[in-house]
Amino acid sequence: MECSLRCVIVRAKSVFISTKEELYKNAEQFDFAMPSLAVMAAKKEAKIELSTAPFDPRFPNQNQTRYCWQSYVDYHRCRKLKGEGYEPCEYFRKCYESLCPFAWVEKWDTQREENRFPGKI
Repeated sequence: MECSLRCVIVRAKSVFISTKEELYKNAEQFDFAMPSLAVMAAKKEAKIELSTAPFDPRFPNQNQTRYCWQSYVDYHRCRKLKGEGYEPCEYFRKCYESLCPFAWVEKWDTQREENRFPGKI
């Protein structure tokens, strides 16, 4: 028997739940506990805002490697000059986190810690 997210199996038959009120009204009929479905129905859907680095006219090409590198360097330069809590530096962090592969960032972080990073920060 196939059942979607809006379906709860109750005593060998399917009951389709369209609202959380129906879920709680029919809860005593469940043969087994389904906390994940109850939690999903009770929670409001959180709106997740996905964004990436905006267009930068310095890097107009499809290859965004230089944009990634420059954002990483700019972020760490900004933190060095303005301090850890300076909010505008977060713009550069968001840019490099969305553009750079995670392996590159790990490598660059390791190089910075070992004072071998090739960029001027």
